[in-house]
Amino acid sequence: MIYIFTEANDDPSTRVINAINKYETEVLRVNLDKNYVGFSFSIDGLHEPGMKILYEGIERIIKPNDVFWFRRGNLGSYLFFRNEEKLKFVDFIADEKRALEVFLTKVFLKKHYCLGNANLHNIGKLEVLLAAKSVGLPIPKSIVSYDRAVLAETGISKFVCKPFSDVLIMDSENCIYHSFVEEYNVADLQEYFGNSFFQESIDFEYEIRLLCVERKIYAVKSVHEKRGHIDTRHLSNAEVHYNKFVLNELIQQAIFRLCESLQTNFAVIDFLVSKEGALWFTDFNPCGQYDEIFEYCYPDVNDYIAKLLYEKEINK
Repeated sequence: MIYIFTEANDDPSTRVINAINKYETEVLRVNLDKNYVGFSFSIDGLHEPGMKILYEGIERIIKPNDVFWFRRGNLGSYLFFRNEEKLKFVDFIADEKRALEVFLTKVFLKKHYCLGNANLHNIGKLEVLLAAKSVGLPIPKSIVSYDRAVLAETGISKFVCKPFSDVLIMDSENCIYHSFVEEYNVADLQEYFGNSFFQESIDFEYEIRLLCVERKIYAVKSVHEKRGHIDTRHLSNAEVHYNKFVLNELIQQAIFRLCESLQTNFAVIDFLVSKEGALWFTDFNPCGQYDEIFEYCYPDVNDYIAKLLYEKEINK
């Protein structure tokens, strides 16, 4: 059995499952945002077959050759209540589900072939940047501070401000709230502010987004003919052109070392390339989207993932 832990609206999951269906095997899509997932096991029996998983009313026994793809979502992110009175315990219950998931992920990573690592899905940017720097990937000047003077002392005039964790996407009262990376002139900032994460603003020529699966890299160069905002997701940015891109061997090896240090074999990684040709690491997402990689440059990427999961299952 191939288990794919994901969310209902995730298109890459759908495409990979369609590719898996070409093989003689079973695949279970576990939509964490739609259905409760139950687990039953004995600590004494963790190293023997017998752990049970309940999904959509069907109980299955997890077998030694089963494989897992931690595609998107966390158990603690989605809570299912039959009684609104329980809502006051939402934080506690989320922590409980998250604690179970952390334990189970470690067990699965040890006993089964796993693509991705669910325990990284909430990893913060600061931890990622520290790991990237430790393996030799160049990162922009990065500062956490509450004081404008600290930024001014660097001699850098422009910084971008980023969240420590992830962008805000919130649906409230029929409105969608969405945060973006913003660029600031140091002189325009208030003297003091809440703890904030700043990076030197890079005057870049183009961006690189890559998908790393095991020891294989799918990289795409994206160029905007019209750029109205520093954040590529902003609606003012238009007319993007995508082309395949080959990273040099030193950067590729550094990417593999980064994934190894963070204990994952699946990641979407972003770089900026300056007008002088310098390459800067900016983001690492262990469950990121890679639609532009599939749609414009590498139509076989989902077939590769499907084949990888299938072969790991039958050769376990």
